Parts: sequence; C-alpha cells; structure tokens
Amino acid sequence: MTRPLRARIDLGALQHNLLKARQLAPHSHIMAVVKANGYGHGMVRVAQALHDADGFGVACLEEAVNLREVGIQKPITLLEGFFDSDELDAVSHYRLMPVLHTERQIRQLETALLPQPIAVWLKADTACIGLVSRRMFS
Repeated sequence: MTRPLRARIDLGALQHNLLKARQLAPHSHIMAVVKANGYGHGMVRVAQALHDADGFGVACLEEAVNLREVGIQKPITLLEGFFDSDELDAVSHYRLMPVLHTERQIRQLETALLPQPIAVWLKADTACIGLVSRRMFS
C-alpha cells in the first residue's frame, strides 16, 4: 500500500533563514548545500530561491552541471570532489571547485592538462593532523 505522503518546501522560509544566517554572521560567506535534489525539494528551485547565497554545494559533477545549465553562475563546490580524472575537463569548463579528499585526487590533479586552472578545497582530517604533530614534537 502506498502512503499518501507529501513534502512541501516553503521557499520563502528558506530565504528568511538565509537572511537570518547573514544577520547572525555578517562577515561570513554562506554556501547553500543543495545536493540530493535540494534534499528532495528540487535542487534548481532551492538554488534559485537562495540566489543571495555566496555559492552552492553539491555532491557530484552531474548536479553541478545541472545548476550551470539553468544559469546559476555563483561558485559551485563539489563536496565529494571528482571521482575520476576524466571529470576534470568538465570541472574546469564549468568553473567548479572540487574538494580534494585523497592523495589520489591530488595526484590526478597534478598530472591533468586543464584548459584553465581550477580552485580547490582541501579536506584535512584534523584528528590525524593532531596525532602527527604530537608525535613530531613529543
């Protein structure tokens, strides 16, 4: 039996929440995370409603390309980075910023011949960094 459930998103409430976040942190940049189809509420609708965000976070290349193709020009961060070096041409073409999680991603980026440079985020496990620094300085 199918349950008659329906989720409704109040885009005005999203905009209000973004405004409140700006008021509480006026010197901060805000990335609206719209991955997983805007958490089930329509990625494009949510991104367009949050047009005042400084940028957007998505999980994968397909989501980022979708936003670019509907005209979103704000910075887009690929939260899971790229999965294969074959994606790097599109990352560069669409001006996306991948999060680098692994040494493999760093090596792939180092050897890639890109049409233009790309900005990246570097994910660091601070718990591991703390362990390394304690060992180094003990």
